[in-house]
Amino acid sequence: MIIILISEILGKIEVSGLKYNSKNSFLSALNLREGSFVQMPFFRNYLFNAYLSGFLDTFEVYGKFRNDTIDLLFKVSDYPIINGFKWEIKKPSKDIEDSIAIYKGRFSSDYMKFKIKSEIEKFFIQKGYVNPNIQIKEQFLDNKRVNLIISGKVGDKFRISKIIFYGNKTFSSKLLKNLMSNKEVNFFRKILRGGYFSEVKFQKDLKTIETLYKDNGFADFKIDSFKLDYEENMVKIRIYLNEGKRYYFRNVSFIGNEKFSNSMLENVITIKKPLNLISSLKYKLGYGVNYNPKLYSRFKVIESLNNLSGLYADSGYIYAQIEPIEEKRDSFIDITFKIKENWKVKVRLINIYGNTKTWDEIIRREIYVFPGDYFNRSALMLSYRNLYYLNYFSSINVNFKPVFEDSSLVDLEIHVEEKPTGQVGAGASYSQLDGLFFNVNLQQPNFLGRGWTVSFLAEYGSRRQNYQVSFTEPWFGGKPILVGINIYSLNRYLFTFSQRNSGISLSYGRRLWNIFSRIKFDYTFEYITVYDISPLYSGTQFYDFWTSRNRVLSSSLTTTFSYDTRDRIFNPSKGYLFSFSWTLNGGPIGGDLHFIKFIPEFQFIIPNYKDKLISFFRINWGSIFSILSKQELPPYEYFALGDVGPFGLRGYDFRSIGTKVGSSVLGGRHFFRFTFEERIRPTDQFYISFFYETGNSWWAIKIIDFKDLYSSIGIGFRVEVPIVGIMGFDFAYSLNYRQFKTHFNLGPYY
Repeated sequence: MIIILISEILGKIEVSGLKYNSKNSFLSALNLREGSFVQMPFFRNYLFNAYLSGFLDTFEVYGKFRNDTIDLLFKVSDYPIINGFKWEIKKPSKDIEDSIAIYKGRFSSDYMKFKIKSEIEKFFIQKGYVNPNIQIKEQFLDNKRVNLIISGKVGDKFRISKIIFYGNKTFSSKLLKNLMSNKEVNFFRKILRGGYFSEVKFQKDLKTIETLYKDNGFADFKIDSFKLDYEENMVKIRIYLNEGKRYYFRNVSFIGNEKFSNSMLENVITIKKPLNLISSLKYKLGYGVNYNPKLYSRFKVIESLNNLSGLYADSGYIYAQIEPIEEKRDSFIDITFKIKENWKVKVRLINIYGNTKTWDEIIRREIYVFPGDYFNRSALMLSYRNLYYLNYFSSINVNFKPVFEDSSLVDLEIHVEEKPTGQVGAGASYSQLDGLFFNVNLQQPNFLGRGWTVSFLAEYGSRRQNYQVSFTEPWFGGKPILVGINIYSLNRYLFTFSQRNSGISLSYGRRLWNIFSRIKFDYTFEYITVYDISPLYSGTQFYDFWTSRNRVLSSSLTTTFSYDTRDRIFNPSKGYLFSFSWTLNGGPIGGDLHFIKFIPEFQFIIPNYKDKLISFFRINWGSIFSILSKQELPPYEYFALGDVGPFGLRGYDFRSIGTKVGSSVLGGRHFFRFTFEERIRPTDQFYISFFYETGNSWWAIKIIDFKDLYSSIGIGFRVEVPIVGIMGFDFAYSLNYRQFKTHFNLGPYY
C-alpha cells in the first residue's frame, strides 16, 4: 500500500480490480465520495478501515494533483461473500452448524476460512476426536457469492486402554486416576459407550493433578511430559511426574501495610488454619486425601491474597497491590505479602442500565453503597445479593468504572436484565372432586415496576367458589417495613370433609439487626365452616364440635422470625435459612378456636463444583397444642404428610401419613421431616435433583419414634417458566410401600 500526501478536496475517484463488490460499497467502507472534504491526518485511518472491513485482499492508492483537488486511483483485489455451507464429511450436530451460521454474509477471506476451519476442528476435539483435519474450499454460485465446502477428516476416536504414571511416590496411581475425567475402558464403560479419550478433558486432568500436588506441599511439582501411544482404536496414556520436595508453611509476614496492623491481616489469611467440617469433607471427597493445614498449599496462598485484597477493598482501597513472595528454606516456605496500599476511592455516581420495567428507586433502595461513600466491596456484594433476591431479574452485573478526571473517584454501573414476573391465567377446569369451574388468576410480585405484590383469584363452579385479593408493600414509608392485606373467601374440598374460610389477614414485617434477619406478624380474622364430615369420624370430639355449629370465628396471630442468607429464593446456590413460626389462635385475642402451633425449619445449601452441583439439606418439624383441654383441634390443623407442598412427603399420597380414624387419615399433633437433595443446576432457572426424604406424623409426644419413619428416594426437576411460575415433576420410590409415585408441582415448594 502506498500512502501519499493529498489536498483537502477529492476530485475523481477510480477503482480497479473489484470482482465481487461494487465501487459504491468500497467507497462506503472508506467513507469517501467525490467532492468531499478530507482531513489529511485521518486519511490513513480511512484506508485501514477499508482493509479491516474484510473484503479486500490487497490494495494500492495513487493520487494526481489537479488545481486544489486530487484524483485518486485505487487498485484492489477483493473477496466474494459467503452464501452458505455444504458438508462433505459426516454432518455434525446442530450446535456447530448454528455456531458457524453467523459467518453467512461475510467475506470469504483467507482469515475467515481459517477461522471457520479452526472452529470446526475445535468442536470435534471437544467431542473426543483426535487430530481432525478440516479442509475449506469455495464453490462459486455467481459472480459475487460462494458456498464453502467443508471436507477432510473429523479424526478418530480412541478408547483408553491404560493410564500409567511415572514418578508418583506420594499419591497412588489409583488416586490420581480417580481424579481424572478420562477413564480406562472396562466392561461397563464399553456397554455405556464410555472410556473414550478427550484431549480437552485431558488438559483439565493434568491441571487437576497439578492442583492436588501443589495444595499438598509440593510447590515445585511439575509434569515433565506425557506420551500418547495409539494402537488401532486404543490409546495408552503415559504421564511422567516430577514431585520435587515437600514443603511446609513456616512464617507469614507483611510489609508496606499502614492502614491495617499485622494482627488484623493475620485474622483474614487462611494459611496454616484448619478447614471447617464441611470444607474438610468436600476436600476429602474431591481429592481423596485429608487436608493438612501445615503443608504448603498454593490454593491457601491465593485464598489469603484474595482475602487481603477484599479487606482493603472494603475500606476503599480498590487499587491496593498485594504480592505474595515465597522464600524456600530447607523443607519450609516463608510467605511475605508485599503491600502497596495506594489511595482510597470514593463512589461518584451509581448508574443503572437495563431496567425497562422496574423503577430506579426500587433498585437503589436495595443498594448499600451511596454516592460520596468510600468504595466498599462487602456492601456491594450484599447489594448484589439483595437485587437477586428480589427475583425480578434474570441477570445482574455490577462493575466500577474509573473517573479519568479524578483517580480518587469511581462510578458504579449496575446492568440488569428484566425477566417476566408473576403468573396470569384464565380458563375452565374439571376434576372429579371439584367438578367444572371457571377461573381467573393473577399474581404479580413487581406490579407496575414498583415492587408491590398484587394477587387476584376468582374461581366459580358448582362446587367451587373462591375469591381472593391481596396487596403487599415491602417498603412502607420508604423504609424496609412490610405491610399487607389479604381479603378472601376460599373453599377446600377433601375426601373426608370440606372447609370454607372467609376473612381478612393483615401483615406487618421488618428487618431486625441486619438484612438477613426479619420478623413478621400476620393477624387473621376469619369465619370457618367445616361441613360434609365423613361418618368415619363419628364419635370423635371434633366431629361433635363441628356438626353442632354452622360456623366458628377464628382469631389468630402468627409471629415468624427468620434468618435467611440464601443468595436467591428459587434455586439458591449457597446460604442457609432458619425460621421459627409461632401461632396463637384464640385465648387472649378471642375467637371460638383455642390452640398454639410451632413450626421451626432449617435449610442448608452447600455449593460444589462452581455452584453447579448443590447439596441441599432441610429439617423441619411442628407441634400443635389445645389451650382448652376439652376442645378438640380443627381437623384441617392436624399435620398429615404426603405428596408435595408445605407438608409434602414424596413417594406417598396427599395427606396419607398420620393418625388414622377408621380407614381415614386425620393427621397428628406433631410431625418431623428431613430432606436431602443433590441438585444439578446448569442455570439459575432450572435444576435436577436426586433426593432422599423421610418423616412421619404422631398423635402425642410420648409416641414419637424416629425409627418409625416413612422414607423415599427419587429424581425430579424444577424450572421457572415465565408467566406460569415454578413447575416441577418428581418420580419417587416409597421405601416403605415398595412402589413408585409421580408428583406434579406448581408453586414454590421444594
